[in-house]
Amino acid sequence: MKTVYHLMKTVYHLMKTVHHLMKTVHNLMKTVYHLMKTVYRLMKTVYHLMKTVYRLMKTVYRLMKTVYRLMKTVYRLMKTVYHLYFHVLYGHTDMRRLTTGILSEKCVVRRFRRCSKVIECSYTNLDSVA
Repeated sequence: MKTVYHLMKTVYHLMKTVHHLMKTVHNLMKTVYHLMKTVYRLMKTVYHLMKTVYRLMKTVYRLMKTVYRLMKTVYRLMKTVYHLYFHVLYGHTDMRRLTTGILSEKCVVRRFRRCSKVIECSYTNLDSVA
């Protein structure tokens, strides 16, 4: 009878140990669940941060593109002013020919088209004026 009693006592301690083990596993699983939840929230935050950074980069790209176009326009404007200044004030050969009646207005407009935008022009031949 004593051996049965010891055997039952051993089984009882074994079951108690298993119970504690199961409790520990349960607590560990809860901790893992909370950790996974935290990782999910962190990943979601990182995703939103990356999305915001992407939008910011896109905006910066558009801004740089606009600045490039503005610089290009300023360059063209400066080039136009330079050409007009050079051709008009220093009496470029085309202007001398125009004033002496050698070239037609059509020819002069064609040569100055790269310098400035011409909206209207009449194609009068000035050769007969001189």
